[in-house]
Amino acid sequence: MFSLMQVDDILGSIEELVEEQTLDPLYLDKTNLNTVAQALSTLKKNEIRNLTTMLEKSEAHNNLLRSRVELLQKEIHNSSDASNAVDKVS
Repeated sequence: MFSLMQVDDILGSIEELVEEQTLDPLYLDKTNLNTVAQALSTLKKNEIRNLTTMLEKSEAHNNLLRSRVELLQKEIHNSSDASNAVDKVS
């Protein structure tokens, strides 16, 4: 257990800290600033996460559209080849 002297020292330290905080007019502002900084950091991380998700979805959609365009180009090319073959036979 703590001795009476240790308890007295601890209480003295606590009183000193409380007095310093009371005398420091910026103490609450510092605390508020830390809270605001943490909230802002969280918001920015969430925004980055959301934007990353949107980018991934856009890239996937873009890849799908590219595949469709390539397929259509192949179909056009194949139909053109078939049409040329029919013309040659005729």
